[in-house]
Amino acid sequence: MKLQEAREQFLSYLEAERGYSALTVQACRSDIKQFIECMNKQGASLSVADVNTSDIRDFVVRLQARGLKAATIAGCY
Repeated sequence: MKLQEAREQFLSYLEAERGYSALTVQACRSDIKQFIECMNKQGASLSVADVNTSDIRDFVVRLQARGLKAATIAGCY
């Protein structure tokens, strides 16, 4: 499954099953979009199966380097 498809399914889940507000879902959409863009810049595959914990950790480190707090990074996850 491609990351974009997984993103849309996850956002639908947040809205329909978890009852997240439209604004929260939009913020999550933006966060995941940034992750996908980061993966693109690294030349990584855009398949969910190819994403590993190192990819996610690297992304979190980049967010921390930008000065974001842990609660902001954790966001909707």
